Amino acid sequence: MQGVLGINHKKPLIYIQKSKDEKEINVYIGLAFFETIPNDSKSFQFRYFVARLAKSGFSLASIARAFGINELTVKNYRNILISSQNEQELFERLIGLHCKKTKMTPEIEAFAHARFGEIYSISRKDYNKKLRKEILQTFGVTLSSESLRRLIAPLRKETDNQAISKNDAEHTDLELQTTEIFTVDKAPEINTATDISQLESIYNLLEDTVTNKSCNDDNKQVFFRGAGLLVLNLWLQKFVSQIKVETSPLLQWLYQILCGVVNFEQARYFPRHEIETFTGSKTAGVTQSRHHLWTMAFKDFDNYVQALFDANLNFVSAPNIKNNSCYFYIDGHFDPYFGKLGILKGWCAIKNRLMKGTNHYVLHNDKGYPVITELKDCFDGFRHSIKTMIPRILSLVRHLPQVRPGLIYDRGGFSEQLFEEHDSTQTNFITWEVGFKAPDEKELKFDGQLTLYQEKNDIGKFKKVFIDFLETTYQFSSGYKCRKFIIKRDDEQKPMFASILSNDWINDGSTIITYILTRWMCQENDFKYEKAHFGLDKITSYAYQRPSLTDRIQQEKGELQALEKQIEQLKEERQKLLQPLGVKTLTKRKIEQIQKAASINDEMTDKLQIVHQYKEIKLKIVKFRDRYNKKQKALKRKEKIEANGYTRLDLRQKQILDQLKIVARNIFYNAIEEFRQYYGNLRNMHVVLRQLTQTPGSIVFSDNNVQVNLQHSFTGKAEKAVEQFLEYLNTKSMKMLDGSNRTIQFNLND
Repeated sequence: MQGVLGINHKKPLIYIQKSKDEKEINVYIGLAFFETIPNDSKSFQFRYFVARLAKSGFSLASIARAFGINELTVKNYRNILISSQNEQELFERLIGLHCKKTKMTPEIEAFAHARFGEIYSISRKDYNKKLRKEILQTFGVTLSSESLRRLIAPLRKETDNQAISKNDAEHTDLELQTTEIFTVDKAPEINTATDISQLESIYNLLEDTVTNKSCNDDNKQVFFRGAGLLVLNLWLQKFVSQIKVETSPLLQWLYQILCGVVNFEQARYFPRHEIETFTGSKTAGVTQSRHHLWTMAFKDFDNYVQALFDANLNFVSAPNIKNNSCYFYIDGHFDPYFGKLGILKGWCAIKNRLMKGTNHYVLHNDKGYPVITELKDCFDGFRHSIKTMIPRILSLVRHLPQVRPGLIYDRGGFSEQLFEEHDSTQTNFITWEVGFKAPDEKELKFDGQLTLYQEKNDIGKFKKVFIDFLETTYQFSSGYKCRKFIIKRDDEQKPMFASILSNDWINDGSTIITYILTRWMCQENDFKYEKAHFGLDKITSYAYQRPSLTDRIQQEKGELQALEKQIEQLKEERQKLLQPLGVKTLTKRKIEQIQKAASINDEMTDKLQIVHQYKEIKLKIVKFRDRYNKKQKALKRKEKIEANGYTRLDLRQKQILDQLKIVARNIFYNAIEEFRQYYGNLRNMHVVLRQLTQTPGSIVFSDNNVQVNLQHSFTGKAEKAVEQFLEYLNTKSMKMLDGSNRTIQFNLND
């Protein structure tokens, strides 16, 4: 039987054979089946079997030849099997996890970053030694001075440069404003984008000019379903003159958006030859448009977002500056997602429940014009989104160095860290207080009153809103203070009480209250209109990515360790302070005794000073402990996300198209500002102008002139207003955007 099976302790016969699909390897000892392993050299079972064979004394060259791997690799697997202490170590080393194990882990790096500032400020001679000692005590890892020096050298250079800048500022009596740029997000910084004019064009659509002879024949009348779109050419030509990237696809999409096409699929139902006549170039179909958008998003995302942002600023009114400050509104909306991808859920106020979706944040100026749009998934909270808007508003006033910008968040979103971020970046912040409970009206003594004017349906008619307010101070648990305004609005049925928080110490209370309350008067329900007519809630792309949060989790663990170390040091300092007093804790009764004794005996002044220092350290401990708890909660959330393998939507394509859509929105609203001079009904004004832009008509082309005859259905005041508006446009010498430089003239036909 031994001859048949090949079981010989000196020369055992072992055969391997691949399965039919070549996904597995069957192992035989003689004629007896022994084991099945995956036909994958990267799998643990494959490498473990090779290591066992090598350890059993088989020829390394034979094993390498049979399994198709290198002989040194076989020897390495054998050594790992021999030297491993336990199964876990064997598994990690065989599948290659040991290659990722280094002493300088992301957790240790985060700890060193967090602790460097404090240690370096105390001792500049042996800071490296002290930091390595703390790392050894906390993580049990011994680092060399050189390995740590590579990490902290940039930090030391930055700290020294800040100290030099501070000294220079003191000598020159100049107050420098330091701006922290948040780099958590990879979204483009508006003030650091590259010069788009230096880029080469990606598209060559202008090379294919339109050759529609029927449109170019002199004095020939041609019917156009979208003839009314030419009404907006006065503002579209401003866009073409200001944009610094290829305008052909963007101008085509703008025409489509303004005529009511909210996505690429709907563009199928609009005559392409009309857009070709208006733009002077061939239009892209659905597939080609998607390809153009993909190229913009994944090759020149920063440049296109910057270009559209700059073009949009031409249609946005300048900020209202008062007391060297101006404000912008951040408006957040939740867009539900009904796809199959496993993305994170967020709170949907409309559905009043948690559901999958994305957050749409729009930054408005004080006149209600959207300046920039940001798309965020639910991986980060709204406070993080507010932080990313700070560089945006700073870039908007970069040409006004003395102006301090501010952000208004018309929701109940605030925290001490958020206020501190605004203080550190020299920006203002206004928001509502969460959980405010109105006290008894008899206890309130309102010391101020203001009147707001809300425009009614007809221009020039206003409704008066009376607001009573009083100013007080809101104090966080750590001692940070900000301004607080309790307001009361008189109502016929029941008065409304609310509380407003702000770090603006320059403007008076009536100005701050007016800023946040005016938001409802100039922008209420505006986003609904933008979603309905400009498609801001439409899905543009189904692209996604599966991110790994491992490094970020390790980094935050290191930051937690650093916070814990700071809390321990503060506790030690607190205990050292109590040694001269001979007590372990400082009770309220003991503090009162020391204060009473100090008022009688001057020798007790030192002990009173200890009490003050004790209170300061106690406040610091509370502050660090609160920050520790919040970071720990956020870390647990990220660990859960990593464990469940959630997916993130790639929003770059939608980001570009949405930015173009708010450009279209602002073009339309610029036309509204002109149209309201002739039509004063605020309720129907948008509807009438939109109907005008979607009016069909016939166009007569000549060499120098384009005659547009619109077939309308307006009656009464609307008809008269439209006639006056078209007469106004005829005085502006509007041009065709097809490169012919022909002038447009409008007529209104019944």
